[in-house]
Amino acid sequence: MTAETGMGGTARYFEYDPYGRPYLVKDVENNIVEMKVYRQVHNWQDLTTPTVAWSTPVYKDVSTTFTPTSSIPYGTQGVLYTWTWGDGSTETSTSSTKAHTYTTTGNFTMTCKIEAPGFTSLTSSNYTVSVSNQPPPPVYPTICAAGIAELTSSNECIQYSCSGLSANCSQTKFKLVSIDGESLNDVEAWIWEKAPIGTESWTTVGYTDQLTISFNQSTTESYKVRIRIAMVSGAWGTSNSLTVLNNLASKPQPKP
Repeated sequence: MTAETGMGGTARYFEYDPYGRPYLVKDVENNIVEMKVYRQVHNWQDLTTPTVAWSTPVYKDVSTTFTPTSSIPYGTQGVLYTWTWGDGSTETSTSSTKAHTYTTTGNFTMTCKIEAPGFTSLTSSNYTVSVSNQPPPPVYPTICAAGIAELTSSNECIQYSCSGLSANCSQTKFKLVSIDGESLNDVEAWIWEKAPIGTESWTTVGYTDQLTISFNQSTTESYKVRIRIAMVSGAWGTSNSLTVLNNLASKPQPKP
């Protein structure tokens, strides 16, 4: 309780609620002359233990945003989040999200503590953040072909042309000719794939730097070819696709 004396010499006495706010004013005879009622801005529920979410994968030297979730009573002021990142650094923030950059790879134990005046501080469970090296950007290979490209309905053979390759209308040869921004000498693996026209049902048909596919005008169905390559740097890439069309291939006859 505190007291003050007004200009006329009249004393007043103040009583305070548990939050330090004056709510009763009394005179010298202990009569209540004023009562203050404070509007409740929240239900005084407790904070809840925070959970934390972030996008994966997490890469070394790349900023990652972490978002805590906790039940915070409406109107609560002075909320603080303390982040222990597991890499030797700790940060405190008033923001409900926090960005952090790990500078080494590995697994790090991360926690988030939430606190606010008048509430018990709570710390999240231990989270494991797995940090890896950022993969190299993809590469963009290009293939060419020699030999038959299309057998028309009038039995005309239309051929591909590719420098360094020689083929005829009984086969099609494919090779890798360039990789945008990379050297052909740095290719570590070749994977040739083939799929029927109009589908994405790719099957592996070769593992060397060139591919040869025989052509039979009666049995060869129209198809497309591409190559996937792996570089010594760890980068991968998928090429353009080339088609071989057979307009005279035997079609299954409907049953009577």
